[in-house]
Amino acid sequence: MDISWSSDSSMSVGVDPTFFLVLYFAEVEVIQELRQFDVFVDKSQLASAFSPKFLMSTILSRIVQDSGDHSVSLVATSNSALQPVIIAMEIYMVRPVNESTTDSLDANPLENRRFSYKELKRITNNFNTTIGRGRFGFVYAGCLENGVSVAVKMRSETSLQGNTQFLAEAQHLARIHHRNLVSLIGYCKDKKHLSLVNEYMDVGNLQGCLIGQPAIIAISATEKTNVALWARNKLSEGDIDSVTNPAIREDCDINSVWKVAELALRCTERRALDRPTMGEVVEGIGESLKLEISSRSMRSSSIRTDSSAFADGDSVGALEAELIGETSAR
Repeated sequence: MDISWSSDSSMSVGVDPTFFLVLYFAEVEVIQELRQFDVFVDKSQLASAFSPKFLMSTILSRIVQDSGDHSVSLVATSNSALQPVIIAMEIYMVRPVNESTTDSLDANPLENRRFSYKELKRITNNFNTTIGRGRFGFVYAGCLENGVSVAVKMRSETSLQGNTQFLAEAQHLARIHHRNLVSLIGYCKDKKHLSLVNEYMDVGNLQGCLIGQPAIIAISATEKTNVALWARNKLSEGDIDSVTNPAIREDCDINSVWKVAELALRCTERRALDRPTMGEVVEGIGESLKLEISSRSMRSSSIRTDSSAFADGDSVGALEAELIGETSAR
């Protein structure tokens, strides 16, 4: 598999531009055979005998220079029974920043904000408050000397994420800045200890917002619930109208809406094994669209038939009036 890309004139890349390339890999379905491949960027090997993990994203990144054509090649190994797969690719252009308006910590975060493990213990009060846990490890609440709240994500010894993935994530976060994304403040690479120090989101994480934590639906003056639970209860009662947008309620196929609603609820299950794969989601949406298209086609045919019948009725009425007129004249 070869993926080619190049800059165009609208990007104003200048002379000898620098790009930050990020590749994402994961298996979205359970496979019984081996998928293994080498990854090359501009014919330079980035990974060897690589196999994506099921429902676990692996990030590979590289700095790419020059304004010419570039390529990413995924080459199956001789042991592989399946073709290579990639789930996403991002390319960022690195632009020079005016030093007079940029703090040195922002310009080179991985070089200037390196914490020792001893500092992390002080910042987190000896890792006293756990605020989350993921594949990487535990996340602890902390506070810097200037009063800024931080989230310290420590890699556990049992984590499946190695040094390469850790550094790729750190580099990725260090270069990406957006008002809707948490900022990377620093990192720790002290002997066996690996950690990322991020801006702390005191309103909860993305998953919590999506499943309605904190509660966002008021079902009475004193009771609230989250969207997923509310929708599940309504559907269990056979009430599809309550969960359907009023703007489309009268203009969509009820079976299509049911299929989408049930699929959406499955996507909110807490256990990954209970949630549908991306392939199942695409298939379910496709089936729903087929139902909707078929229903709209039938409704359109019905409207045309009714219009024709109305037109024929007018013609019969006109002919009847004409015959009555002729009879009266006789």
